[in-house]
Amino acid sequence: MERRKFIKILMAGGIGVLFKRFLSNPLTSLFPDSRYLPPPQINNFSSEIVLNSRRSYHSGYTNNLSDQILANVLWAASRAPLIGTNRIIYVARTDNVYRYDPNLYDIILHLSGNHKSETNAAFEVGIACDIAEDAGTSIQYALLSAISFWNTTTNQPACIPKESATTNANSTWNPGLTVQMVNVYGLMGSVCGTVILENALANLKYGSLFSDTELTLNQLSQLAWASYGNTPHTTSNGRAGITVPSAVANYYLTGRIYIVRSVGVERYHIRLSSGGANTRDHRIERMTDGDRRPQLRNVITRLPQTAPNYFIYCATTASRHQLLEAGFAGASALLQATSMNLQGYFTANFSSSERTAIINALGIPSTDLPLFIFSAGVCGDKRAQGDRI
Repeated sequence: MERRKFIKILMAGGIGVLFKRFLSNPLTSLFPDSRYLPPPQINNFSSEIVLNSRRSYHSGYTNNLSDQILANVLWAASRAPLIGTNRIIYVARTDNVYRYDPNLYDIILHLSGNHKSETNAAFEVGIACDIAEDAGTSIQYALLSAISFWNTTTNQPACIPKESATTNANSTWNPGLTVQMVNVYGLMGSVCGTVILENALANLKYGSLFSDTELTLNQLSQLAWASYGNTPHTTSNGRAGITVPSAVANYYLTGRIYIVRSVGVERYHIRLSSGGANTRDHRIERMTDGDRRPQLRNVITRLPQTAPNYFIYCATTASRHQLLEAGFAGASALLQATSMNLQGYFTANFSSSERTAIINALGIPSTDLPLFIFSAGVCGDKRAQGDRI
């Protein structure tokens, strides 16, 4: 019997007790193509603590992580708002490759056999979607959800987005869409805000209706740090780590993030003026004076027209790695906004002419190509206001 048809029969027959009993145990005896996962678990750390703890582990992990960690990771990946049209979340385990069903918290057989790229990985999560930015937002939430399980200095889940794993996925997983990025997970060797990460993910404040109240410098500062700020960690190649991953720690958006306010357009800096990749800074620099928000709204009409502030994430090219990184940053900005009881909205997938129009509207360097805009502010929909966390 087909799985969803069986569930519909159960619900229509009013035998919810039996249905609940089935959900309390793996469903593989009834549906051999499915594996039930537990509902997401709420852990104890705020979004800020998790962001500040983010670190990439390239190797040295083992293939032993619980179904609870997998459940949280897949659920978190599914929580990212979708910019494009389609998204499929895959997970490769030692036994098979599965497709995630976010409505039933289970994984459905996609391809039999072990198709992981790394033997020591516990599982590999791949995001297949139309645009790379959507993979960036999903991957960022997925990796942060693993970090939220760090209760001690041992037995910590480790993860990293890997190009080699992405190439393997597109070659061997038979995906329905192009896999834009794969996050590799394993068990790490031994080695502060108030809103719990999972609560923020479950209640992301994502919407396009804003009040006209401008955010304070303190609020903008916190959003800037969460999206692309420094952490205490150092990368394997000696660079100062930040809240999001980057291919070989290239940090493509460095010096190319702009904050649009009524008083002007400002560049966000994470490095000292010397420019060294091992330095840390947190400051803004005025680029243009005056309110450029009307010009920005006019050239990109799908932007929320009432948002009081905009974060423009730029890079030198629109390569996939740079688009992914912009998605990473936008995801963290929305997570932080939610923790602050603010609202955010994603706009991306710009054409070449739109990128040029944004550059001209804001007066930023022509070499900085806009990839992703995060609109931020207080929710303007009174029905959605209030503390939902």
